[in-house]
Amino acid sequence: MMLEHLVPGFQEVNESILTIAPSGYILMLNVRYLTPEFYHTTYDPEWVEQYKLRRYTFFDPILLWSTVNTGARRWSEINLLGMKATSTRVMEQAKSYGLTYGAIFVERNTASEGERCILSAGRADREFYDAEVIELGAAFQYLISAVGKHAGISASERSALQGLAEGLNQDEIALRDGVTRDAVKKRIERARRTLGAANTTQAVAIAVMKGLVTLNDVPAYGFASQ
Repeated sequence: MMLEHLVPGFQEVNESILTIAPSGYILMLNVRYLTPEFYHTTYDPEWVEQYKLRRYTFFDPILLWSTVNTGARRWSEINLLGMKATSTRVMEQAKSYGLTYGAIFVERNTASEGERCILSAGRADREFYDAEVIELGAAFQYLISAVGKHAGISASERSALQGLAEGLNQDEIALRDGVTRDAVKKRIERARRTLGAANTTQAVAIAVMKGLVTLNDVPAYGFASQ
């Protein structure tokens, strides 16, 4: 699901970040094994394409720093000594796209072991002021909180998915939650779309994988498909 549909006031937050970082930013939420659950960038599309084609993910010193560190750092504060020549070249080429100065923010996802959230933003003309770093950090925290550890799935939608994982059908979930069957059906469908699942069974499987529902006391015969 796109962040603009998931995060209240996303466009306003996006504009406030770009006011501080006119050369753009990259936001990656719930990153696991270099793959983010939510991804958004306003970097120059040509730079994004070059970055992908040349596989700079494995050489970018800023991104590499984020794999073992948390907190906020200006790019210039990250020690490049000992980096491979390719890593230095990544930073030099980034400058041609206005990414001369910048800052990166990293936070671990305590709700899911091994996941992290990253915001990296840049500009061409000067270092970020301290107040701007604080403002970017606040925007980052808002985006993390808006998405939350439940990946945009509401409590009622999680309850419906949990019921399916426990082998309940929609009528049984409706009785348990004190709502109509139609309400349960709509909750499951919203959750399915948010998770990007092809069907209900896949939605439950994804929810289990993400830790949104648990398999405690789930019957051996598996997920209900209704």
